[in-house]
Amino acid sequence: MSEQILVAIIAVPLDRASPPAFDRGHLMIDEVSDTSTFVFDDPETDLAALVDGFDPSVGLMPDGSPTVAVVRRAGHIIIDDLKQALESSGTCSVAVAGYRLYISGGVSAGDGTDAAEAIWNAGMLPGTVLQAMGFIVNYDRPLSRSNGGTGRVTDTDVVDALALGLGTKLDWSCHDLNWIADAIGTVRARPGDAKCSPEKYFTEFIDKFTFNPGNDDFLIGYVDEAVPVTGGNHDNNDERAG
Repeated sequence: MSEQILVAIIAVPLDRASPPAFDRGHLMIDEVSDTSTFVFDDPETDLAALVDGFDPSVGLMPDGSPTVAVVRRAGHIIIDDLKQALESSGTCSVAVAGYRLYISGGVSAGDGTDAAEAIWNAGMLPGTVLQAMGFIVNYDRPLSRSNGGTGRVTDTDVVDALALGLGTKLDWSCHDLNWIADAIGTVRARPGDAKCSPEKYFTEFIDKFTFNPGNDDFLIGYVDEAVPVTGGNHDNNDERAG
């Protein structure tokens, strides 16, 4: 049977000026209270591989879910290992399509490098923790604010802005904007659907991208001021476009 190359990848925006904020990740791990935000294939197996001396009778609840204490300990280990991996010779980096990809790997017939294991293990962390450190969770998607980009405005950001600008307004039928709505409808939920209120359009955008436009200085300018920006860092007194 032939060997296969196994590749581990993690990404940051190419124009990110500062290194990954590992300290911020550690602070967020200390605040974790919902263990379901971690992504384990099998909690007992994964935690046994990560945490020295892991005892299932102590670290797992009766239903098999991990305790808060053990996931916090695992989270700190994962972040420390990732930091070490990205600084090691076992990882290289390449710039592609607005991303800096950190790459390591191994072969299927043997173990991956320690760096590769550390990068794979990072996928167990909550997405919010990865994003807070500056990593992109979905680097297979175009770089945009809705998947962690914070630098220059991309064409994807513009599409999101147009979608929010129309989708969160009650009535724009007096303007000939249906052609824009139709175009947006090919890649986003079509704005102006009679069954979708502005508030619902906004919350469904959040649900789809697990990202709140209310937390972004660019996109918030296109959300109608009548729409509550639930959970955002802006209130209805902020300046908004349109």
